[in-house]
Amino acid sequence: MGLNSARWTSTKMGPQTACWLEPRFSTSMGRKGRFTSIVWITSSRPVIRLVPAAQFTPGQILNFYNSCLITAQVCFGRTDSLEASQPGMQNLHIRYTLDLDVEMDKKRAQFEDHATTATREIFYQGPVCSELQFQILPCVYDCFSSVVLRLGYQLLDDPVYHDLRHPLPVLDIYQGSELYVQLPYEDACKEKTACTPHLSLTLQAVKDLVAGHTKDLTLTIFLGNSEDSSYMTWLVLEYLTNLLFKNVQELSSTVVDCDAPKSAATLLSSLSCKVGHPVFETTTANFSVTWQVDGKRFPGNLANVTVNVTNINRNSTALVKKHSVDVKYALTAILSRPSKRVYVSVHERSPQSARFEFKINGKNQFGAELSPGLSGHAPGCQGQDSVGVAEFHHVQN
Repeated sequence: MGLNSARWTSTKMGPQTACWLEPRFSTSMGRKGRFTSIVWITSSRPVIRLVPAAQFTPGQILNFYNSCLITAQVCFGRTDSLEASQPGMQNLHIRYTLDLDVEMDKKRAQFEDHATTATREIFYQGPVCSELQFQILPCVYDCFSSVVLRLGYQLLDDPVYHDLRHPLPVLDIYQGSELYVQLPYEDACKEKTACTPHLSLTLQAVKDLVAGHTKDLTLTIFLGNSEDSSYMTWLVLEYLTNLLFKNVQELSSTVVDCDAPKSAATLLSSLSCKVGHPVFETTTANFSVTWQVDGKRFPGNLANVTVNVTNINRNSTALVKKHSVDVKYALTAILSRPSKRVYVSVHERSPQSARFEFKINGKNQFGAELSPGLSGHAPGCQGQDSVGVAEFHHVQN
C-alpha cells in the first residue's frame, strides 16, 4: 500500500472527529539482513462546519444601461464547538472560488481581468471576511433575471501545513461546500409585487392584393404600452412563403431590431423583432414591415399575417392579432370583336339569328377560370326586349 492510499477519514467516531491512519517505520536486524516494518497508528482529525456568506455593495444592480462596480464581501464562520486553540486549528487555510453569473451562457459580469471566476486563499483562526470586486456589464439582452453567483470552498491540505502530531481539520462530508447567492436588478415597480404593462396592438394594411399585379405588401404596426415597463418585448410575425421579406421601417423613436426570417411550418415563414429592448417604456412603437409578393399562386383565398407579442414580465400573457388580405389574380387579355355588322329585320315575326365570334388572347399564369358574359342591345327597338342570347359556347386553351 502506498502512502497516498494510507489516508482514510470517517466521521463515524463522533460528530467532531475523523479517523486518520499514519504510518510509523522501524528498522531491525536479523540473520538474513536488515528489514523494515510498518506500524499503522490511528489518530483523529477535528471536523469543522463552516458557515459561508456573501454580501454585495450595492445590494442591487441600479443601472443596467451602464457598467457598475460591485464589491463582494465573502465571510466564513463556524457552527462547531472546537476551540481555536485546539492543536491543528492554528494552520487552517481556506481556499474559495467565486463564479459569476453561473446560470447564463452569455455572462453579464466579469472581474477586472475579464475572467468570470476568481480564487482566493485566506488564513482562518475565527470568523473572517475577504473582499473581491467585479463589474456588471451594460445590459443588452436580459436585465431582469438576477445574477447568480456560486461560492465554492475547501480546506487547504497542503503538505507545508502538515503536523503529524496535530493533524489538520477536515470539513464535514455531510455538509455541502457550495453556496449560491443572487444579486438582483433594481425593480422599477417598487410598490408593486410585479411590473404589469398594458400592451395594445393595431395592424393596418390593404384589404386585398392582386397576384401578378401587386408588387409589395406593407403592414403598419402600432404597439402601445400604457402601464408599467415591458421587459424583453418580442414581436413575431408569421406569414405565407408567398411573401418575401423586404424591409422594416421605423416610424417612431422606439428601436425595432429584427432577425433574419425563418421557416416556421409548411408554407409559412416567421420574422422575430425586438421592440425597445431591453425595456419597452410607456410609449407607442410605430413601424412597418414590407414584403415582396412572389407572383405565384397562393394556397388559398386569404393571405394571413399573424402577430404575436410577448415579454418576460411576471404573469404576462401573449398578445395575438391576425390581419387577413383577400387574394385575387391578375389576367391580362385582349378581346377581339367581330369586324362585320349584321342586319336583321325586326318587322318580321319569325325569329332571326346572327352568329358572332369573339377571341380572348392572353396569358393565364395562375390558371384562373374564365366566365365570359354576353348581352345584346338593339337601338331601334324602343323598349322591346327583342334581343337575347340563344346559345353560348366557349373554348379555353
